[in-house]
Amino acid sequence: MPRARYAWMVSAVAAMALAASGVNAAAASTQSRVVLSGTAYQSIFGLIDKGAAATNMTVTDNIYLPVRDPDALAAEAEAVSTPGTHAYGKYISAGQVKDENQLGPAQVALVRDWLSAAGLTVSQPN
Repeated sequence: MPRARYAWMVSAVAAMALAASGVNAAAASTQSRVVLSGTAYQSIFGLIDKGAAATNMTVTDNIYLPVRDPDALAAEAEAVSTPGTHAYGKYISAGQVKDENQLGPAQVALVRDWLSAAGLTVSQPN
């Protein structure tokens, strides 16, 4: 089970890298593997790798995608909370933060397509 969860984490990192790099869906679907350096399994929790998971095993996990521009979001958060700045105290709603910072539909589609091409099923994209 831990190995299957690790595979999901590697898939998520690779998907985010593809979305961030702007690789188109056609190129992503033709590539069979993406090598990620520095991602070797290292358990700080004393978990034991028991080998490959059964191919008929269903694993459910969440993949969290980054915001469009994390630096801009951090700067905005700092501006609204720093006295003396033009934006101090001018907070926006959580919905506005989401609308202004979430990835666009095309970017999410790239990730969904890459995951599907890797043999994974996306059941509840949100």
